[in-house]
Amino acid sequence: MNICILQPINSSVCQKIFRRMKHNIRFFIPMLLLMVFCMTSFGENAPRQRVIVEIGTGVWCGFCPGAAMGAADLIANGHSVAVIKYHVGDVFSTTQSSARTSYYNIQGYPTTVFDGVLTHVGGDPNNSIYPAYLPLYNQRINEPSPFTIALNVEHIKDSEYEAHVVVTNVAGFSSGNLVLHLAVTETDIPYSWLNQTHVKDVLRKMVPDQFGTPLDFSADTSIETSLPFTTEPAWVEGNMHVVAFVQDVPSREIFQGEIVPLVSEEEPVLEYTLNFAVEDAIGQSLEDAAITLEGAEYEPGTYVFEDLEPGIYTYLVTKECYLPLAGEVHITDSDKFVTLTLDNLQGDVNNDVVVDVLDVAFLVDYFLHGEPVPVCYNNADIDHNGTINVLDAIGIIAIIMENGTGNGL
Repeated sequence: MNICILQPINSSVCQKIFRRMKHNIRFFIPMLLLMVFCMTSFGENAPRQRVIVEIGTGVWCGFCPGAAMGAADLIANGHSVAVIKYHVGDVFSTTQSSARTSYYNIQGYPTTVFDGVLTHVGGDPNNSIYPAYLPLYNQRINEPSPFTIALNVEHIKDSEYEAHVVVTNVAGFSSGNLVLHLAVTETDIPYSWLNQTHVKDVLRKMVPDQFGTPLDFSADTSIETSLPFTTEPAWVEGNMHVVAFVQDVPSREIFQGEIVPLVSEEEPVLEYTLNFAVEDAIGQSLEDAAITLEGAEYEPGTYVFEDLEPGIYTYLVTKECYLPLAGEVHITDSDKFVTLTLDNLQGDVNNDVVVDVLDVAFLVDYFLHGEPVPVCYNNADIDHNGTINVLDAIGIIAIIMENGTGNGL
């Protein structure tokens, strides 16, 4: 019974015990219990998400174009691969790429390693070696994995990113030296070499380093890891990918891999236009009112606001000789046209937003000397006859008396 606990359901140990027990009816019930235990004590392996294709290469290498074309063909033909190229001896070489080629003891270039265990040495100066790659890919993609990987990348700010990786041990796999590797690659880098015009899938960095992050499933079947990293200004982030893979260090076997773009293709943000029309109380257009939208004050006469996302926007409209108007407008799923009506304060001749004796004095001075002209002419024309006279002054006094703003008048 203890042997079955240590072995998966299709182990030869369990099968031998079943064969011995099925011939004896008195062992029937224990046999059923054993079968259920063996079937439920161990999870099933998961499909392989990506085959990790690692290539030792260099732009000086005469046979490496064939490997480059072969890797491109794997991707172009829709195969589930994640390609990482370790450049050595050229401008794309890094300490980490050299460490990986040393780890695989690569002596000749190009050398391609599938999931850490299947190796193809050699290339072609002119032709794709995709036919040589395909059988190796097929062998690994059909190999179930004891792990699953969930990978996403968060853009923190500017060139700062953080990869979030969840590795789940779905089959009760145990090993003393599992590590999680995270590789950041860039593709389609313009560079003329031999008969090629670009370099692709170049390793830019490994996070946190070439040694990876140890994985210990003794306490839990699922391990969540967050790995921050930064990009360099010369790197084109839209051409970059992040690759995560679980590798057994002693055997070099890669059990599972995943790849995602560095920059996710987000749904486009919907943006709309808000158009104001400002008029006075009798419907005449006012062309030079000042609008403050969401706390930002715009030049007088600016009534059209573009590229606004759905939401609630507050506004304040001001214009000389008119009462300020505040409100809010809701933008949902279409452009918005809003008509605003500004009221003027009748009797406010000097535009101090108060009707008092100073307005009467201002008007009397205008009668006697012809100047200064009332700041708010329409506010002074109380009877709306187009002229300012003594009747308007009397009208302002009546407003003061009615509102109690006469200050002793």
